[in-house]
Amino acid sequence: MTGGLGFTKLGQSTQRTNRSFLHHSENVRGKKDDLTYLHKTKKLKFKKTSQDRLEKIKSKVLKERSKESKKSILILISIVVLFTVIYVFLSL
Repeated sequence: MTGGLGFTKLGQSTQRTNRSFLHHSENVRGKKDDLTYLHKTKKLKFKKTSQDRLEKIKSKVLKERSKESKKSILILISIVVLFTVIYVFLSL
């Protein structure tokens, strides 16, 4: 069996559920509460972190973002200069 078989079954069940929503014989909100695939999913549990660790992560992400924005601005300026130089040489 392939790894996508579970996704195929999930897609088929959601398609059947969505098709049943087209028939307004019952309250749609009540049907959504009874969805079987939502009850089978596991709740994710994340580790608790301290405020100091969160601040370190936040500062690291902000530094990386500023570095990447500087790189993209530098690349943009160099491309504009390159196209300007090419245009000047071709217009001569």
